[in-house]
Amino acid sequence: MTQHIDSKELLEMKEQMALLKQKLEKETIVHEQLMRKVMNVKADSLRTKAILESILALTVIPVFTWVMHSLFHFSIALCLFFGIVVTCAQIYSYYIHHHFCPKDFINNSVIEAKKETLRLKTYYANWLKYISIPFDITFLTWFIYEAIQLSQANSTSTIIFSISFVVIFITVFILAMGQYFKIQRTADEIISHIEELCRLNEKKL
Repeated sequence: MTQHIDSKELLEMKEQMALLKQKLEKETIVHEQLMRKVMNVKADSLRTKAILESILALTVIPVFTWVMHSLFHFSIALCLFFGIVVTCAQIYSYYIHHHFCPKDFINNSVIEAKKETLRLKTYYANWLKYISIPFDITFLTWFIYEAIQLSQANSTSTIIFSISFVVIFITVFILAMGQYFKIQRTADEIISHIEELCRLNEKKL
């Protein structure tokens, strides 16, 4: 009789353990799905902002270079330098975000998602270090040099334009640096979520 009761209690305990395991597995799956959705939203936000910035830049570049050369007589070389580098920046932005696809965070393995995010961080860091900062310094120095030369011969409108442009250029640079650090933080957050998913997957095994 006692043995029968013990067997019954053992069976009940096994059933409870099985139910608890199923519940934990369901909670883990739901948590993983939520984590992937959060990563997808953050990745999509990065991509959308990059696209909007590229559209704005490609719209402004032709107008601005025409104003610089036709109205204020800055050299064609300076205008082409500005236009070509900024256009290349938008092509580069499209390239890195084309490979950084938000839907992959829902479908791909966490390892692939982490690789893509680390690649994005590296692309942005390399662009800032090797292209953006050298270009900004070169262009601004060149622009100020020509502005000084032109201001000696032209009207005060050239001086006003030049000063305004330098202020706007520096402001845009500061905003761009803020955006750069924001992108890096968002990428770090995505990597943090990925690492948490890895830990969840390890617990399943």
